[in-house]
This record gives sequence, structure tokens and C-alpha cells, in this order.
Amino acid sequence: MQTQAEISLNQAIAQIPTSFEVAGSNIVDQAIATLREELTPLVIDGVKDKTGYESVRLGIGKVRGYRVKIEERRKGLKAPALEYGKAVDAEAKRITSELSEIEDGLSDKKKVIDDEKERVKLEEQERLDAIRQAEILRQKEEAEAKAKEEAEARAAAEAENRLMREKIDAMLRDAEEQRLAQEALLKAAEEARLQAEEAVRQEQARVLRTIEEEDRQQREDKEAELRTIREEYLSPDREIMRDVADSIIELAFCEYEINNDEASEFFHAELGKILDICGLIKTW
Repeated sequence: MQTQAEISLNQAIAQIPTSFEVAGSNIVDQAIATLREELTPLVIDGVKDKTGYESVRLGIGKVRGYRVKIEERRKGLKAPALEYGKAVDAEAKRITSELSEIEDGLSDKKKVIDDEKERVKLEEQERLDAIRQAEILRQKEEAEAKAKEEAEARAAAEAENRLMREKIDAMLRDAEEQRLAQEALLKAAEEARLQAEEAVRQEQARVLRTIEEEDRQQREDKEAELRTIREEYLSPDREIMRDVADSIIELAFCEYEINNDEASEFFHAELGKILDICGLIKTW
């Protein structure tokens, strides 16, 4: 037994008109929506769900049936249009053939005139080309003659310039030889001057070294004499200072009983400074 959605869908398919203004499309859409609501929720709960499998299989067959009906309806509605199109094509072909016959005759007549115009145009072009070639040849000959004349003038000028350069080169060589000779004389004089200056410099350096050596020896002798006098002058006091330093060092290494840690640390720190001073006194 068909459902209401199936009945509506079958009616809508049968009512599809021959024009493309699909009246009643809302009925088709509503029927499809109802069919979607009916079939989309179908599920198959695993391979053992025979009932679900059968429901889905029947749903596929139902939708396929509607799809086949739509295709058949489409072909049925389109067939008259295809036949009409073939008739239109045949008539258009016949009319085109008649018109082409007329057009071809006119085109042949036009082509005769066009060909004649092209022939005249080509003849005129050939005439102009011949004139241009003659002008090009004339200009080429004039240019070659001018180039030859200019080349001869350049050759003469180059020959004259070459002679002039040779004279100038000879003069420059003479001047260069004189310059080199003068430079040689100046160089010899400069070398003699430098040798004389070097001899004077070496003699001055020798005299200066002698003076500096004598002066250094005098300073060393004076310093040695002053050191001797100073040693003799400071010797008694140095002995006394060394004896005092020895006494302080001897006292420093005596054992002292200091019970307070802070006082002991301070005492030994300051004692170390005193020993350092004693060391300086003994080496002074």
C-alpha cells in the first residue's frame, strides 16, 4: 500500500508540464522531503540486523523507481522538442543553401574586380619599388664616391701627421737624452753630497758616543763614590735598626697566652704587619 508521500510524488511526476516553468514544484519538493524523512532515519544495526537491512534495500528500490520514472518522463517530454529541432535544422540548411548560391555568384563577380585592383596595386608597387631601388643605387654610388674621397683625404692627412709625429718624436728623444744626462749629473752630485753628509754624520756620531761614554763613566764613578759615602754614613744607624728589628722578631716568636679569640686574632694580624716592617728594615 502506497503512503501519502508516494502518492503525492507519483502525481507530481505525472503533472510535470512540457514547458520549463515547472508548476507544482512545491508538491514535488514536499513529497521528496516527506520521503527523506521516511527513509533517511533507516539504519542497519550490524550484519545480523536482517530487518534493518531489508528496510534499507526496499528504500533503495523505492527511490530508484522514482528516479527511473523521472528519467522516462524527461525523455517523453523532450522527444517532440528533438523532432522539432531536427525539422528546424533541415529547413535552415535548405534556406542557407539557396542563399549561399546567390552569395557565391555575387562573390565571384566581386572577386574579378578585387583581383584586378590587386593586380593594379601590385604593378604600382613594383613601379615604386623600381624607383626606390634606382634611388638607393644612386645614393649608394654617391656615398661610395664620397667615402673614397674622404678616405684619400684621411690618408694624405695621416701621412702628413705621421711625418710630423716622427719629427716630434725625434725632438722628444733628444730632449729625453739631455734630461737623462742632466739627471745622471745631478744624481752623481747628490750621491757625492750624501756620502759627504754620511761621513760627517758618522764622525759626529763617533764624537757624540765618545762624549756620552765619558759622561756615563763620570756619572757611574760619581754615583759609586756617593754610594760609598752613604754606606759609611748610614752604616751605624743601619746596624742599630737591624738589631731592633731582630729584637722585635725574637719577641714576636715568644709564646703569649691570650684567651680571647677576637683579641688573639687581632694580635696575630697586627703582629704579622710588624714582622713585615721588620723585614723591610733588615733589607734597607
